[in-house]
Amino acid sequence: MSSTTPSVPAYRDPSVGDVIIRTSDQVEYHVQQRRLADVSLLFADMFTLPQPPPADGAANQKPIVDVSESSALWDKLLPLIHNDSEPRLNTNDFGDLLEACRKYQAPGLQSRFRIHLLHLAHVDENPFRVYAVACFGGFEDAASAAARRTLRFPNFLADVEEYALVTGRALYRLSDYRRRCGEAAGAVVTVDSDTSCGYSTKAKWLIDANVVSSANPCQCSNTWFYYGEPLERAGFRIRHSWLGYLRDVKDIVATVPSGDAACSTSLLEPVMKAAEPYKCCANKIGMEALVFSGQVRAKIDDAISEVPFVFEP
Repeated sequence: MSSTTPSVPAYRDPSVGDVIIRTSDQVEYHVQQRRLADVSLLFADMFTLPQPPPADGAANQKPIVDVSESSALWDKLLPLIHNDSEPRLNTNDFGDLLEACRKYQAPGLQSRFRIHLLHLAHVDENPFRVYAVACFGGFEDAASAAARRTLRFPNFLADVEEYALVTGRALYRLSDYRRRCGEAAGAVVTVDSDTSCGYSTKAKWLIDANVVSSANPCQCSNTWFYYGEPLERAGFRIRHSWLGYLRDVKDIVATVPSGDAACSTSLLEPVMKAAEPYKCCANKIGMEALVFSGQVRAKIDDAISEVPFVFEP
């Protein structure tokens, strides 16, 4: 039966490298001084200084550089330094790695994190964390993308450690952006509160929705809201239960400014139930709800997309 010798983990082989990086948990990495100096101004300066003689007098002993980070971080930092295949990163890694890049004055490595921060899976995992790291790293496009993805959540669902990396102004910019998005989203679905028969001018687009039509009027008049004076029957028919739906959407988007709120099952259910007693409406309310809520979502998202994001690194 043949046996195989286990391979030595990358950078752990004592036969390679001319310097040892020793981590806080006493793991030693054997690396080339030249490569460290190429990517890090701090290491480049360090290696120009006279090196102390080896403690045991061995002329061929490699110099040792003690670092404050753990091997868990250096396992991911060294592949970046050596341009090896990209390490598997998650959002928990970004803050510590970027801090290390700044500490060791390695701007080239720092810039590589922009692509990771823009990765949709990372942004979806925790957009608040990605936002903080993007601001810390100076990546405006990544910060903007993350800020937009936070809109699906209530404001600051939970604290994240990476907030400590950024200024109070950066956090204010995120909070202010969310507030302005909520106002823009709310304006789209605003219904006049002082009248029973009119939408605000900001919401007149609703009369052009596919759910509104003067063709084939149904007879359940108590379920319909007419745009304009009731006696004029202007021809724009909007189901009355949609008024409550729009008010509920407005309440939600004030704190969760996302078009997804418009398609919430809990908001659409009352509209569908209101149509059930009427045969002329029950068989079409499902499609009506699908089309109309989709249009409301699109309008909300369009309004939010017009809100400018102010970057504050």
